[in-house]
Amino acid sequence: MNGKKARNLRKIVRESLGNLPERKYTHTNVHTRQFFTGRTNLDGTPRMIPMELFTVELVGCQRAAYQKTKHLHHIYHSQD
Repeated sequence: MNGKKARNLRKIVRESLGNLPERKYTHTNVHTRQFFTGRTNLDGTPRMIPMELFTVELVGCQRAAYQKTKHLHHIYHSQD
């Protein structure tokens, strides 16, 4: 997709979404992972600490809507 088509899609998304609500972040893909501390326990096993990992997503983001629109654009125009 060239820049002209991308700008046009972003314009369509911006006009169709209008004023977006205030920013709301959500945490998805929440899971706990064990990380090595660089030290060992008394019995010689590596010392691990649990850390919670997650993905932060912005709800109602124009960028996300543009990326979905771009994907649909490619699907539609590749069926020539």
